[in-house]
Amino acid sequence: MTEETNKSSSSLPREQALKWVVRLQSGESTEEDRQNLEHWLRESPSHRQEFEHFTKVWSTLDATPPQLTVELSQAEDYWEQHAPIPSSSWLGSFLHWGQTGAAIGAMAAMIMCILWWWPETPGPTQYYQTAKGEQQSITLVDGSTIIMNTDSKLSVQMSDHERIVILQQGEAVFTVAHEKERSFDVHADNGIIHDIGTQFLVQTFPRKVRVAVLEGMVEVGLNSGKIDEIVPRSKVLRKGEQVFYTAEAHISAIKEFAAQSAMAWIDGKLVFVEKPLADVLKEWARYRSGEIRLRDENLGAIPISGVFRIDNVESFFQALQSALPIRLTHVSPQLVLLERKS
Repeated sequence: MTEETNKSSSSLPREQALKWVVRLQSGESTEEDRQNLEHWLRESPSHRQEFEHFTKVWSTLDATPPQLTVELSQAEDYWEQHAPIPSSSWLGSFLHWGQTGAAIGAMAAMIMCILWWWPETPGPTQYYQTAKGEQQSITLVDGSTIIMNTDSKLSVQMSDHERIVILQQGEAVFTVAHEKERSFDVHADNGIIHDIGTQFLVQTFPRKVRVAVLEGMVEVGLNSGKIDEIVPRSKVLRKGEQVFYTAEAHISAIKEFAAQSAMAWIDGKLVFVEKPLADVLKEWARYRSGEIRLRDENLGAIPISGVFRIDNVESFFQALQSALPIRLTHVSPQLVLLERKS
């Protein structure tokens, strides 16, 4: 390759891959080019992904079968057997456009336009899960943090232009590292929570989701149920505000919330203020295996207030029996019965 070809690279893998495809399709590539391409493909899995991406784009536009399958196959075999090798500095902006034919130049220009709108190759998806009673703190590569509460599942995927978290179930607090060029969105059921530089909590329930802002702002938008259609009635929340939205694409009015109670689980505590016993038992069920069952449904309306350790449910049971006309029976390790004292 020429001296211009061997200049060090400062371009992104996507741009480098495009130049490789154009070079090899121009009919002017040499054996040295192919050897250098093979070396470049081995430098990173992202190189091979971008190269394969533009090979397919070229094939689609030119209506001819891909001609670069050998290099892709060699790179794939290599990455199945080797760890990444240190990247070299030889690859640069090597394409000498004046040496390509008019058709190749026009095709390359078309693909350069595609760079602006073609879906980028996302990074690998990371999956996280907590068991009942377990909590986990995650630091993402961008410096953002996620604190997952009990019995939660989520996935994280990052690309050059966006950061997406999908909360499948449970509850998590997000502290987002601000990046002007990359959005940070949390998808939970049929809603999208768009960060505007903030710390916020998302909690899923059966058929509804809670969003509460601890610092900064978020925008909450809902999917209408139709593909790629968002309900226009989004809401912007600020510090100390929360909303609930439902599976039927209804979003509640913005209301204030008690951050100290909502965040108590991070310190290993549960805080209840005049909360019905039935709801309190549902909350405890998130942190322990087995069932706590009310023999008398009327007991469920009794208001409960107090601060309890998540890791000490027995202290909660003792407090109930001391303060209320309730008798507790451990039927088995998986079943506790609560009934009214005679």
